[in-house]
Amino acid sequence: MPVGEVDFVVSRGRGACDAIECKWRAAALDPKALMTFRSLYPKGKTFVVTPDTRESYVRTIGAFDVQFSNLTHLRRRLEA
Repeated sequence: MPVGEVDFVVSRGRGACDAIECKWRAAALDPKALMTFRSLYPKGKTFVVTPDTRESYVRTIGAFDVQFSNLTHLRRRLEA
């Protein structure tokens, strides 16, 4: 049974992909879709992008580290 969707997926090759979820507020995240996606595709980074995140931070949800950031920080991380 589907639990939602991940907004963007960036392929990194060799089975790795970054998952990106976009929300208006970090507190609005329901991690079910991200965790379902990561259980199927465990390799890669997981991001939550919100305009209310001034400084990037990492929160562990389940077995995965989730990077919360704003769009500017996300762009820098994806370019690295």
